[in-house]
Amino acid sequence: MPAANGDMGALRIGGYELESLLGPGGVTETYRAHRVDLDEDDGRTFALKLLREDRGGDDPEVLARFAAAAERAVGLEEAGVANVLEAPSATADPSFIVSELVEGTDLGTLVEDM
Repeated sequence: MPAANGDMGALRIGGYELESLLGPGGVTETYRAHRVDLDEDDGRTFALKLLREDRGGDDPEVLARFAAAAERAVGLEEAGVANVLEAPSATADPSFIVSELVEGTDLGTLVEDM
């Protein structure tokens, strides 16, 4: 697992290198990442949601729900929803989802500022 302080070093998952922690979720953590398995780096960054084993992510039911949600989200194009670009199979270790990275203020901060 990546360091809790956000120091990624050169941690790679799939064809992506993690850059920094964007935020935690219930059983996931989301990271800023870029592709490292391309011949040319196009400079794009992505959001990589990583299922955490230490938060129940090793439970077969949680894995199945994560995989089902990812499968439904791939190819979904809806205004206001980040496009999921890649969702490896439920048997991938570690389990993760890659989506477009939408820059901006997070919902928690917006609510606090109200």
